[in-house]
Parts: sequence; structure tokens; C-alpha cells
Amino acid sequence: MVCPRCGEELKENARFCSSCGLSFADTPSGRAHAPDSTGARVDTLLNQVLDGKYFIAERLGVGGMGVVYRARRVHIGDEVAVKVLHKQLVADSEMIERFRREARAAALLRHPNIVSIIDLSEARGRDAPAYIVMELIEGESLRALLRREGRLEALRAVSLMRDICAGVGAAHRKGIFHRDLKPDNVIVVAADEDRERETIKVVDFGIAKLRDAAGATTLTQTGMVMGTPYYMSPEQCQGEALDARADVYSLGAIVYEMLAGGPPFTAETPTGLIARHLFDPVPPLPKSAGASPALEAIIMRALAKDREERQRDAAELSRELREAIETPAATTLAQIIKLDEGRDRAQAADLYPTEVLDAGAVVHASARYASTQAAPTIAAYSLPPVMKNRIGMEFVLVPAGSFMMGSENGDKNEKPAHQVTINCQFYMGKYEVTQAQWQQVLSSNPSNFKNCDQCPVENVSWNDAQEFIKKLNAQNDGYSYRLPSEAEWEYACRAGTIGDYAGDMDEIAWYIKNSGSKTHPVGQKQANAWSLYDMHGNVREWCEDVWHENYKGTPSDGSAWLIGGNSNLRVLRGGSWANYAGDLRSTSRGWLAPGGRSVSIGFRVVAVSRSS
Repeated sequence: MVCPRCGEELKENARFCSSCGLSFADTPSGRAHAPDSTGARVDTLLNQVLDGKYFIAERLGVGGMGVVYRARRVHIGDEVAVKVLHKQLVADSEMIERFRREARAAALLRHPNIVSIIDLSEARGRDAPAYIVMELIEGESLRALLRREGRLEALRAVSLMRDICAGVGAAHRKGIFHRDLKPDNVIVVAADEDRERETIKVVDFGIAKLRDAAGATTLTQTGMVMGTPYYMSPEQCQGEALDARADVYSLGAIVYEMLAGGPPFTAETPTGLIARHLFDPVPPLPKSAGASPALEAIIMRALAKDREERQRDAAELSRELREAIETPAATTLAQIIKLDEGRDRAQAADLYPTEVLDAGAVVHASARYASTQAAPTIAAYSLPPVMKNRIGMEFVLVPAGSFMMGSENGDKNEKPAHQVTINCQFYMGKYEVTQAQWQQVLSSNPSNFKNCDQCPVENVSWNDAQEFIKKLNAQNDGYSYRLPSEAEWEYACRAGTIGDYAGDMDEIAWYIKNSGSKTHPVGQKQANAWSLYDMHGNVREWCEDVWHENYKGTPSDGSAWLIGGNSNLRVLRGGSWANYAGDLRSTSRGWLAPGGRSVSIGFRVVAVSRSS
């Protein structure tokens, strides 16, 4: 099946074109070029000399903006690629001027990962085409590669995406945004005697604005969509002004497809697809994708609905992808002691209270146990063990590791107990978010128990917590903030313990027995083994997850569980000053609508470093 507008080859019975967005619901079938008497397509440019300079030898492909040919420069003899634009892109003098301006700006881009523009010509006369002459790259599109291989291994996908980001990032630094990034506009060049590895070339910089301008006057036409719907950012779907973060969203969609074998969203119509970009949560990557939680978190951030929550540009996305791949998995306790010269083994174990890896199996242990073992390996601390952000929120670095989540002795919603592996360290709020911190960010105080700046902010909904986090992220202080997943919360609460509580209840928690029916300032009780306060008691805490009635099918990598379940409810953890001890167990779970509020509900946040 071929799109009658742009000539893109599509799956049979496709409802719309994945390249130009044309809907087929009310469109008669057609050809990109008129048929001859035998029914074969006729291309009038083939074997002709264009403008006396370019002999058109072979048609290479068709896309939403034009037809690409292999051509020979008549006076020089070398080969180039010539892209002849569709006529509607240069239909009047204003569009011709836009083409001239955009193409010239793109021609100034010089980068190993960007296809160079050699020449251009605007439409001169009624039948003369507008075209761009580019270096000829011997390779295949990423689209063709994905069709052949299905999906890519994580290291390969990240390597290719970082090349894409390098080219796009160079354009971003010059204030040029692509606006139509997709696998079709990425050429994969195989390794050979001149290249040690396969690499990338990005095409079609600058000319996406032509398509948008041409479409702006015909948006009422059936099926008209500006951009490629599978990769369009929410702001592009809504026709808003675009910046580098729109390209970041498209890059996130591309790397998602490279790993998953399909784009993050699909639908039977362009409008249905746009609605999903605007409103639906991004599905988690399948386990078969082989992506670490750190890598998946970076991709999900790139696909955030709110552009303020995404990476600022392609360069920042590339740095984060590198971090996800290059973060050291583990080191030995002896190595850490060597890094911390002047400390003996016991002191180092006290400083790094984390899980012990023994014969490949993760076993939780106290610092005292770790100090008696012969050179066990423990998770590396590549970040400071504590961190304080600009508004004074304190965070503790939680190590990577495995634990048994849930309880076979608890309520039915705590079963089945199952192993979860947290592959990457992360910062967890040392305390619950306080009233003073809330007021500093949102200039308000919803709490019932006011006049206590260091008490947890309470009477906040899940939606309120998300608004706080959105404002926190807008400060661009080098960290990305979010609610913890339910698994991260329980892992941090347990802090290496295996019982129902991470200590003596009266020592670690404010609850109905000792609270006096009110919240108390954070940090007054005893911290757990990882220096986190009030994980049990004081206020119940929101998690990111959708509510599920049991753990059947839960992610095993510690990520938030957002698929299935009751999307009208969100998870609460930790118990509060108003609860009995049984409700404060590390495995105890609760739920409430995301708009629900209570004087016993607050939250704490997770922070992930954005630094290179």
C-alpha cells in the first residue's frame, strides 16, 4: 500500500500515513506519480538533467516533503542526493522565501552527524521544482533497520541515539530545531574500513517549517496533520510554539521504538494518536527491551507531557543516556575503603550501609555484618551520600540492591511477596516535605496543623504533590524530582531490614499511641539504617503508582506500576499519626483518589541527578 500524497510505503489496510499523516478514511487510493499505459509509475525527472547541473539517475525514496534521487553532478562527476520538494511546500512567494531562509540556515550546519547541504534552488517558474542538493550517504534509514531487525539491543540503541543527539544538539546550539525527527530522517551508516562502528546522519533540518506553513492554510482538509503523528510532542499536537524540547520528545519516542520494537503510542486515526500524546501515560518498556530502570527513567523524562519536565535539549539527553550506560555497577568494599583513606573497614561499612552481594545473590546485611566479611562487594557510591537542594530540602543516597517486597503474612493486597531489584541508586527525601518548603515553592499552606514550619505539609492530594514537583523541576537545579515508586518507598523504608518495622515503633514513629492526635516536626524520631526519618508514621505518603489489589504482574525492577489496576486511585504508604501500629508496617498499603486530601496525608520526593 502506498500513500497517495507522499508515496510512503505502508502496511496494508493502514488507516493513515505514518509519514505525512494523511487519513485514508475519505481519501481515494492513488499513486505518487501518474501511471503510463501499462500501469507502471512514470517519473518525469528520471534520466533528465536538472537545471543543467544534476543528472537524475535513480529514485531513492519518497517522504512527506519530497522525492529523493541519486544524481550525478554533470560538471564534476561525483554523486549527490537531490531532494525535490512537493509543490505545495513552495506554492507562493512567501513560501519560497521561507524555503530560501530555512534551507540556507540548515546549510550552515556542519557536523559529522548531519547530512550536509551542498546547493539549493527555489521554484523558478511554473514547472521548475524547488530542490535541495545534499551529500550522498551510503546507508539505510533507521526505519528500514527497525523493520528488518524489529528492535535493537540497549547498548546499540543508546550508541545510535547519542549520535543522533550529537547532530541535533549542534543544531540546537545554533537555535535550529528539526520539528520532524523520526526514524525515516535518520540514516544509519555501517562500519567499514574507515569507520570502527556504525554511525548516524540526520537529514531534513529546517524544511519541516515549510510543511507546517503549507499545512496551516489547509488544516480543515480531512486528515491533515502537521508533523509525523507517532513522534509529535504534545505542544506540537496543540499547534503551540516549538523549541528544543519538542525535538527531545521526538528523540524519546524514537529511542523508545528502538528498544520496544514499536512507538510509545499507536491508534487507528491521527486524532486518536494525538489524544494519546496529550493525555495517556507512556506505557513502560517491555522487560524484553533490556533497559535498566535508569535508562527507562531517562526515556520517560524525555516523553513527559509537560516540556518543563524534559531534558532541555538534545545535548542534555545525550549526557543522561551516557550516564545510564556508563554508571559503574559495583565495586568492592576494599576499593571503597581505599577511596576513603584513613577509615578502617568497620568505619567504611558504617559510612556505606548497603546490601552485600555474595556469590551473585543479593543479601541484605547490617553494617556490623558487612564489617566482618572478607571483601564482599557492595554498590558503588559515585554520588555524595547526602545532598541538599537550593530550597534546603535534604536527600539521602539510597543504594542499588534487591529485596523481598510485600508479605505473605499480611493483607491480601500485600501478596504475593516477590523479589524486586533496584538497579540504580537514587536520592530519597531525608524527611517528608515540610510546610516551609511547600510555602517556598507554591506560596501557600494547605495544612490543617498550621504554624509549624518544620511539620510535614498535609492535607495535600496526589495532584497537589505533582504540582509541587512540577514547580521544583522548573528551577532547573541539576536534579529531576518525582514521587517515589511504591517499590522504591518500601525498599527505602526497610533500609536492609526484613521485619515489619525498621526499628522500635516508639523510637521511630509518631502514631496514635504517642502522637497526641497531631503531626510533629520532622526528624524528631530515630532515623532508619539509611538515615531516613519518619518512614513509619507522622503522615501517610503518596507514591507514583496506580492502585492494584495485589502484586500479580507487578514490575520487578522497582519502577512505578502504571499499567492496569484502578487508574482512579493512587497508592499511599507509611501510616500516620492517626493510625495504629499495624497500619505502619513497611508492607502496609493504602489508596485514595488522586484528588483526595486528608490531614494525615503528605509526601516525600525522589531526586535523580541530571549532571554529566
